[in-house]
Amino acid sequence: MPFVIAIVMIVVFFLLTARANRVPKTGRDPEANGKKITAVITNRNKTAEKAVWLRAVSADGRKFKVKMKASEAKYWIKGDEISILLSKENPKKYRVLFNDYFRENEARIRAEVLMHLEKNVKKRIAARFVGYSDKTLRAFKMCSVDTHNIFMFTTFMRMIDFYSIVTIVMVASFIGWFVTKAPTMGVMFVPLAAVLILVMLLKGSIDFCKRIKEEVIKSAKINKAKQLSEK
Repeated sequence: MPFVIAIVMIVVFFLLTARANRVPKTGRDPEANGKKITAVITNRNKTAEKAVWLRAVSADGRKFKVKMKASEAKYWIKGDEISILLSKENPKKYRVLFNDYFRENEARIRAEVLMHLEKNVKKRIAARFVGYSDKTLRAFKMCSVDTHNIFMFTTFMRMIDFYSIVTIVMVASFIGWFVTKAPTMGVMFVPLAAVLILVMLLKGSIDFCKRIKEEVIKSAKINKAKQLSEK
């Protein structure tokens, strides 16, 4: 039963990911070049690996939203103001200027992303796999690596913890099923494929975080050397 539950979890995960990554045209009208208004962001971006909605409300209570691809959806701060262009021909159509928001608030966003990194990435399974420590955290605070990459690192470290637990459950269930039922290769194909897919996802996430960590450490060393040379 645990093995079946784990397989179902993987299937549901892929289905939800495929659905979540679809990006509609709402909030992206290319002809919206009329009046510019501001609205207050009402939600948070909690993950960096998939498309996500940014929602906002104007002073008159009108609600706006735009869905960004994973490559566009940087971290944003709930409660901040964001600019929106309305269409001259049809005020119901609009364009959310999220790129302007990210550029203008880079310093504040970076400070909050680093705060979440320190708070949410613990010395658990992912930290052991990736080699994350207090020294690594200091390097993150000192580096010049793009803020979105730091947000991605935080997200994938949490994913590694999740993948690791599910992988352990699946492997234990697979071994128990193999020993007790002695299934044929034909019957084993789907469960074994599910285990291999999960292991590949886990390895890919670990390798991704290691690459970011190496880039961060390299950047931090360069910045430290610059600081010492300026003294």
